[in-house]
Amino acid sequence: MMKIQNRSEIVWNELIKLNKKEGWHFGQYENEKCIETSFKINDGLVMKFQYSINENNLIFRAVILSEFNIDSTNDIMVLSSHFNGLLNRGIVRVDIKYNYVEYVYSGNLLLYLLFPEEIHFDIERHYNITKDCFWAYSTMLKSGDNPVFVIAELLERVEKENQG
Repeated sequence: MMKIQNRSEIVWNELIKLNKKEGWHFGQYENEKCIETSFKINDGLVMKFQYSINENNLIFRAVILSEFNIDSTNDIMVLSSHFNGLLNRGIVRVDIKYNYVEYVYSGNLLLYLLFPEEIHFDIERHYNITKDCFWAYSTMLKSGDNPVFVIAELLERVEKENQG
């Protein structure tokens, strides 16, 4: 039986190899087993995505809003609960102590050990959901629209994208 330490090391090396192969702009932190990769979210905005490995999981994390006005907390919480009701992987977390929002999910190391290509699929999935979350929160905060209307518009956009 393979030791847990070996699993995390193999998946860690696969993660580094993928970032290099794709030519992504990234930094790696060996001691923490964490990679930070920058991806373009929209015209002119680059967001940092973190991928870290613990003894059992590869954790995908992106900060959607690095800060928000405390007056928007209720709407942000409502929009987050809508996302969390729709998501089948991960969670949108709202930290009201430090006023930020992030999207996080994790995958079991054994899956990535057996199917290394799943790392790329999950990075892409995480990126797309983060991008949708960012759009929704940005739209809501700029327009002042009700979170229910924002999530409805997002679902409509996603449905159109999937059809076209």
